[in-house]
Amino acid sequence: MWPLNPRIVSVPLYTDKEIRSERMEKQVHHYCFMNDILNNKKASLMRIISFVVEETDVIYLKSITANILKEYIGYHKFFGFKQQSFQQVIKDIRIFRDFLNYYYEDMNINLDFSILNYNFWINIDLNN
Repeated sequence: MWPLNPRIVSVPLYTDKEIRSERMEKQVHHYCFMNDILNNKKASLMRIISFVVEETDVIYLKSITANILKEYIGYHKFFGFKQQSFQQVIKDIRIFRDFLNYYYEDMNINLDFSILNYNFWINIDLNN
């Protein structure tokens, strides 16, 4: 009969998403605590973490690239910015960039959100 050891049944089994989410959320909580971050900024960070965990295969925060942040804009564009406004999505990305720069000084994600960057705006998630 399986399982032979009843303790095995009580061991929580975590999915890959849960493990990645927990790992990334710990860094966000630490960053917010160390820098006395307000809840609205923390919510911005958690929205992007949630997107990264649910929509990508990224395991480590250091693996997040400008392309993934562009996908975040494209994701919200696809849904007509109903979950978050366009302005909030851009704020989320700026807050997240600061967060990444805090943890990884060598990481420099440059996204030009100016109107002059025509190619950036035209190419936002053309697959959708």
